[in-house]
Amino acid sequence: MTSGRDRLVDSLYSVVENPDHLGVLFENLSGYCQFSAPSKDAKMAGTPSRTIKRVLENLKIHFDRASSLMDLAGRGVEGMTHEPSMASVEIDLLVGADGRVVSANTDATAQLALRAGDRIFALNAEAGDLARLRVKLRSMSGCRRDEILMAVPAYDCFGKRCLLAFTPVQIADGPLCARVSKIELDWSAVAGGAISRTFGLTDIELGILRAICQGHTLADHARERNRSLATVRTQAKLLFEKTGAHSQVELVRMFAAFSQKSTAGPIDFVPPRSAQTCSRRTMIDLPDGRTAQVDMAGSPHGTPVLFLHGVLSGTGIPEQMDLYLKQTGIRLIAPLRPGFGQSTNVGCEPNLFAETYVSDIAAILDRLSIDEVRVLGHRTGAAYAIACAEFLPSRVSRVFIVSATLPHSSATAVHDNPSWQSMFAQTALYAPSALTVLAKGAAQLAHAQRLDRVLTGLYGGAEVDADTIVRPEIFRTLEYGFHAAFAQGTLGYERDLRVAVGDWCDGHFLEASNDVTFIHGSCDPVTSPDLIRQLCSSGGHLDLTCVQGAGQLLLYQHTPLVLDIVGGRSLH
Repeated sequence: MTSGRDRLVDSLYSVVENPDHLGVLFENLSGYCQFSAPSKDAKMAGTPSRTIKRVLENLKIHFDRASSLMDLAGRGVEGMTHEPSMASVEIDLLVGADGRVVSANTDATAQLALRAGDRIFALNAEAGDLARLRVKLRSMSGCRRDEILMAVPAYDCFGKRCLLAFTPVQIADGPLCARVSKIELDWSAVAGGAISRTFGLTDIELGILRAICQGHTLADHARERNRSLATVRTQAKLLFEKTGAHSQVELVRMFAAFSQKSTAGPIDFVPPRSAQTCSRRTMIDLPDGRTAQVDMAGSPHGTPVLFLHGVLSGTGIPEQMDLYLKQTGIRLIAPLRPGFGQSTNVGCEPNLFAETYVSDIAAILDRLSIDEVRVLGHRTGAAYAIACAEFLPSRVSRVFIVSATLPHSSATAVHDNPSWQSMFAQTALYAPSALTVLAKGAAQLAHAQRLDRVLTGLYGGAEVDADTIVRPEIFRTLEYGFHAAFAQGTLGYERDLRVAVGDWCDGHFLEASNDVTFIHGSCDPVTSPDLIRQLCSSGGHLDLTCVQGAGQLLLYQHTPLVLDIVGGRSLH
């Protein structure tokens, strides 16, 4: 049976090859780490943090490598698009020592025409290779568990050339079997050179990598090079150490990722035509020489309301929302944070970033000749709304927070969260290297026009939200925000999320003099209304308006209600 660690590493490199597999990575990461919310019990305080860090410590190198691979794919490697590609195909096939198929999933059956009980020797492969495979399977009890038993060139049901790698695995309470991985490949000199430069491989180590990727065993390579098997194994060990690969299968998976066709060049903030917003974009110069993108909507001369966007929901404004803003006389001002859209990024640690952003906001208000504003924080924008109240008390008349995402360390019940929301937040707290890969995977999906998968993973936890994201105008609005989040890469997103899950609602927050109104959906699957009520009970200046039947996309589900409250037209 494949271990949780092996499944996690396999799915990690699978995402590098194909971002469509991001959901599988989320599942395997969650299952392997057994994430749970931090306990308020003093005896348990910090336990999840230590557990998560411990179980991920020996995988950090894989997350770092995967991140580097994604960067290579994003920038493109000259000539790689003309090289043969190599990709691992998802099949689950176990074979016993006698060559009988123990188990086969539907993909294995569809691609190799093998079912449980069939003989593996029915493969469309050379007779000599099948004869050697028979011998290898019978003797696999003496083989190492981290080494490919044999790689057999074969043809699948579609007549496509592939390589079937057999690796010994021990089934729990069962016999020793060989797990079969199907790999479509050919050696890519460009990809090999890229790996060699990235990991500092010697020519000897690169030769071993090529042999493994072409389906040769270490023994085959030793005979071909007229070296002892012990010498080749020692050289292979150095190859594994340099690349961080745990086994030959992982090494092949890594090479497959390098061999993928490159995507377009650096990400620019040019959202696809399908992404739409009714906001008007303007660029404002900041005192330190940076530039801030500020999106505006509603009445140009109306009551100013500062809109602080969520980490992914963005500043996009649907048409109906823009019309209602104009009808109610609200001028919505939405400054994108550094690193989002076209706002110049800033080198700043997460614990100092909120104050830096508030300084930018003060400069923007000065340029717009606005003395006082109401602040509307949306989702993770809640942290910055509170920061505005703390650092700009004389300019903020009131704070409104819609669908607040509270810090995981103090409130959010992870086990009740949609898995993607939970995993992003937990990795932001405890495993930043993992967060980088998750963010880059999500960004790749968006730029591959597969944003629907990401939105379903993020917002599909409640039926009301799932129904909302399929509305064309809402999908286009979220698409605009998503592309703004990753316009300059993922660093801005990663920092923003780390701010959002920090302890921003502790300390000065409870002592703030500004009135704060939470507007929250009763069906929000990320932050329970009960947690908001508990928070509001700790301060007389805090109150909650709970909207029955609304989810985390409350702003788009009950736009008139939210804007009436913010604009002072409703006593809520």
